Amino acid sequence: MQTAVILRISRAAAMGEPHVWYEYALLVNNQIERQSPHMMATVESAMRFAREQGYVPSGDVIDIQLEPAVAPRTARAIA
Repeated sequence: MQTAVILRISRAAAMGEPHVWYEYALLVNNQIERQSPHMMATVESAMRFAREQGYVPSGDVIDIQLEPAVAPRTARAIA
């Protein structure tokens, strides 16, 4: 069975606290490959999901910070 690590992912919010969620990932050639299509609320739920997918969680949690999401611009009509 392949080993999975847990990612603690945070993204700055426009206002207030950053958004934080957990996913599992595989380490392939020393690169993190995100596998999980789901954003989970706890380390335990991410570990359980990894097990359900056939992976063995290593117990390691890696912190990742993503850039803030950019709000889409609205198009303006020019008269």
